[in-house]
Amino acid sequence: MRSPRRLDYTAIGDTVNSAARIESENKAFGTEILISSTTYAALPADERAGLGCAAATVATTVKGKREELRLHPVTVWEVGEEPVSAPRKGGDL
Repeated sequence: MRSPRRLDYTAIGDTVNSAARIESENKAFGTEILISSTTYAALPADERAGLGCAAATVATTVKGKREELRLHPVTVWEVGEEPVSAPRKGGDL
C-alpha cells in the first residue's frame, strides 16, 4: 500500500495469510520449518533432499482454509548430524 506521504510497504493477501498459518503449525508439530505440498512439488528432487525436506506429509487444518493442508517438515540439523524422521502432530521428534 502506498501513500505520497508515507513510504511503508507490506505484503498482504491469501499467500501471506497461508504462510503465517503454516508457520504457526510448527509449534503443534514440534518442527522448525514446514513447507506446503505446492512448494515441495516445485523443488527439484535433489534440492528437496539437500534441504532435508521429508517426503512424508503431515496433515492439518488452519483458520481461513476449507481444505486440509498437506505439509512437509524440513529437518534442521547441525553439520554432521543425521536427519530425523517426520514428526506427528502433538508428538515428539
